[in-house]
Amino acid sequence: MLAAFGKSGLPPEQWADALLESASQLKALEERLVALSNDEPEIAALLQAAGERIAAGDFEGADARLADAETRDLAAGQARVTRAATSRSRRAELARDLKQYWVAGEHFEAAADMVDGHDRVQAAHWRVWAGLAFNDHGLLFPGPGMARAIAAYRSALEVYTRADMPAQWATTQNNLGNALTTLGQRAGGEAGVSSLQDAVTAYRSALEVRTRADMPADWAATQENMS
Repeated sequence: MLAAFGKSGLPPEQWADALLESASQLKALEERLVALSNDEPEIAALLQAAGERIAAGDFEGADARLADAETRDLAAGQARVTRAATSRSRRAELARDLKQYWVAGEHFEAAADMVDGHDRVQAAHWRVWAGLAFNDHGLLFPGPGMARAIAAYRSALEVYTRADMPAQWATTQNNLGNALTTLGQRAGGEAGVSSLQDAVTAYRSALEVRTRADMPADWAATQENMS
């Protein structure tokens, strides 16, 4: 279990706590799969099988069954696209919990793309999760992770406007600021300065909603990020 959740390198004295954390993640995965429903018997059977694979610790098997459910729903036409996207998002959650952050980001983006034409709010939600996954990847590895995170957040902000969804807009602005800060610190030079300036702009935007009076914890977190 420790290896599956990316914790195989821990010293023995940390195994007990890591096992408890991994067991909690495993339970959450099972609960999310149980919550999935489908009135198509073949799809319902695949979702059930995925849950059974999770319980058995066979994460590759679970992913394969979710992928099969997604493919079959897509083949059935537009009426089942949302279900297919939901299966893809569960694959993203599985990859994220296994610390496969790049894979998770790509799955969340694919789910968003599937529903973008008819449910832009849900698409924006998954794009934010894609941004978080790419951000986590970028914190661990040099490369395009942070740029992908920034693009995902900015895409979500086309839907999460301050006027219509102020809380989501502010949270996404804060996340954008974090990714821009990391990118700026790593880039250096004029490009780095530009990213850091954009980060400050994003944080200040977030603080327009995350005020000390109305959202003191969020206000403090954004203030700390900006310092």
